Amino acid sequence: MSLKALCGIKKRNIISIVITIAVIFFTNKYWLKFSSMPVDIDMEGKGKCSVEVQLNKKDDNKFKKTRSETKEINLNKSSNFNFQIHGAKFPKRIRLVLKDIQNEFPVTVKNVNLKNGEYVIKNFDNTEVVGAKVLNNNNELVLKPLNNIIYITFNNKLNLYSNINFDYKLFIIIVILTYLLAYKLSNYAADFNTIKGKSKTDLIFLIIFFIFLLVPMLHIDKSEMSYRENRMLAKLKPFITNQDEINFYFGRNFDKWFSDRFFLRDILIKIYNSLYFYFANMNDKGLYDKNTGFLYTLTEFDTYNINDLDKNYEELKKFNLFCNNHGIKLYVLIVPKKVEIYNTDKFYINKSSNHNKFMQYLKNKDSEGEVNIIYPYDELKNGAEKEFMFFKTEHHWTDDAAFIGYKALMNRIVKDFSDIHILNESDYNFSYNTLVRGDVFRTYDYGQSCSYINLIGMKKYHKTKYRYYTHKDFKNLHQTLTYIKYHFNKLYYYPKGSDYRVIQLGTSQNENLTEFIPFTFKNVKRLRNNTVIGIKQEDEFKIIKYYKDEILNYKPDIIIFCITYNNFLELHNLFNME
Repeated sequence: MSLKALCGIKKRNIISIVITIAVIFFTNKYWLKFSSMPVDIDMEGKGKCSVEVQLNKKDDNKFKKTRSETKEINLNKSSNFNFQIHGAKFPKRIRLVLKDIQNEFPVTVKNVNLKNGEYVIKNFDNTEVVGAKVLNNNNELVLKPLNNIIYITFNNKLNLYSNINFDYKLFIIIVILTYLLAYKLSNYAADFNTIKGKSKTDLIFLIIFFIFLLVPMLHIDKSEMSYRENRMLAKLKPFITNQDEINFYFGRNFDKWFSDRFFLRDILIKIYNSLYFYFANMNDKGLYDKNTGFLYTLTEFDTYNINDLDKNYEELKKFNLFCNNHGIKLYVLIVPKKVEIYNTDKFYINKSSNHNKFMQYLKNKDSEGEVNIIYPYDELKNGAEKEFMFFKTEHHWTDDAAFIGYKALMNRIVKDFSDIHILNESDYNFSYNTLVRGDVFRTYDYGQSCSYINLIGMKKYHKTKYRYYTHKDFKNLHQTLTYIKYHFNKLYYYPKGSDYRVIQLGTSQNENLTEFIPFTFKNVKRLRNNTVIGIKQEDEFKIIKYYKDEILNYKPDIIIFCITYNNFLELHNLFNME
């Protein structure tokens, strides 16, 4: 054998050894396995959001050397969430990142423990929060979001390490196969130029092509449900079943399982939604009406069978009787849907609105005089010719619409309480803003309907200026917020108001009414029944179960029950005690 051939063999051996060492290094997570680091967190709040748990390799606050896991979670359905952080061998710091959060609802974080309780964060004194106001940080962290992303950094150093398992069998297999393959490839590459019409560029392209084929397999999503798509993901059924039978549909099932879980799939869905919304003005969460400039969540187009109204109205009658038996006058204010005030050409999504039948139903019941129901549809429809009755990027009514609703409500109330003074526009100062103020904390933001649109280009939806009301004697209004389990309340005291005790009960549409009701009466309790800590979404209208004692202890003269068109179907739960 010639010296040149021997040198060639030696060179190929060296190349094969180098490649083998490199492969061993990059595949160490397969043969030198560090167990995933479990992180359990109890969180309470409302709505869906994205939560990322980061474990930092270094003991600093830059979080550049991190291992993390991100989940789309539904705060309405669970309080405990488990994260498995892969590759966090010796973590030193932990940080939580909450994204796409609805910034009008507080979030509670508590019981943070790592490695199945080996390290527990018992208090939150040494915790840094960015993007939210801390309402409580004793044994739980209660946060009022200031925007749709929150950073929670726990500054105490972690003293943890992941368990290690050395798989020597796999290690030997990888070494032998890699060396043999590398040696064969080096031989093939050395002879490649001798093949006519071929080049090393072709070989490089071929290698890169097969590398990209492996990318989707780098990380398989283990979630059972996709909250972004609101559906369950496919489950993997084994080739040999538990009954020792062959699964003849294994290939088809594996294809569905892999298609639901491959690496970077969630990013592709986000890109698809954004592109689809850009070109079609619609995606799986909402739509944009070019003619009116309004954004709508798809729930805006929900409707219901008009035949279901009777059983809900009967519960409303029972609630009215309950109030009468305790010397309370009940007034039910129903806020119309935005899509009914601003009829959109996109209404083809659901053409069976039944809205006219609903209005006729309310008029018939109102004529019977059993329950005081106020539905200011005509007033808002007329008002829409002058001012905006709803925000373009949210389902809440504006201050102008709420003031119209307030007027309609008070005109009914003064029939029973003639000494009450109804406020006028002259009692208010006005300001203008392109952002939205629609919920309990009276902060300005983009609007909840923007949650399904990327922040890029968001400003094009916020060119409209809305008029906001501020009472001229605002400084003399005393407010107290209560935010604990089962209770999300505000107490108002205004010494110049009419001397009655009022409970302002209902959903978030009530919040813009708080610019008017608390300045009309001396004592007002804002009692919110939805988006409350500890109450599941399906239980939100169990008013008697959760609030009977609170109502009776407050001893109100008046209850203003403000709900929306869609809430009417939930009234069958008013006296549900289960």
